[in-house]
Amino acid sequence: MAKLFDISENYRALFDAFDDCDELTDDQIQAYFDTLDGIEGEFADKAENTACFIKELDADVKALDELAEEFAARARAKKNLIKRLKEMLLNNMQVCGIKKIDRPRAVISLRNNAESVTIEDERKLVKWLEKNAPEMLNYEDPEISRTRVKSALKDGIEIPGAQLVRRASVIIR
Repeated sequence: MAKLFDISENYRALFDAFDDCDELTDDQIQAYFDTLDGIEGEFADKAENTACFIKELDADVKALDELAEEFAARARAKKNLIKRLKEMLLNNMQVCGIKKIDRPRAVISLRNNAESVTIEDERKLVKWLEKNAPEMLNYEDPEISRTRVKSALKDGIEIPGAQLVRRASVIIR
């Protein structure tokens, strides 16, 4: 069974070679074009099968994406539940004055964690840091608005490093 690429290469080679065939009879010309039609039909069959396979893969990807979103939501819910339950245990153990519970299926203990920073007013802190300690701030790289660049290019504005390009793509329905 011929591959799609092989079929297209054979078709192109036969099509291009026709100009070099000056002394063919009408029957030979008809046979030549019948051969090209046969190759084109085989190519169309292979292309259709490839397109159907692409559609199946696309459906699989969509189903997997939906499952991934569902699993991610379930994981977030479970993580939130874990956080609330740990906070409840911590609060209740502190109220009771218990630092450790040693049971057969679980050992629960309280621990003092390392110090961490809590920021109550980010705007106020950022203003202070800009004036007094700018090295404590991290800035992100700017993000290019492709929509605005495209609009400007369409309006005739020349922008170094940007250009409008039209590419071909395959549409499968």
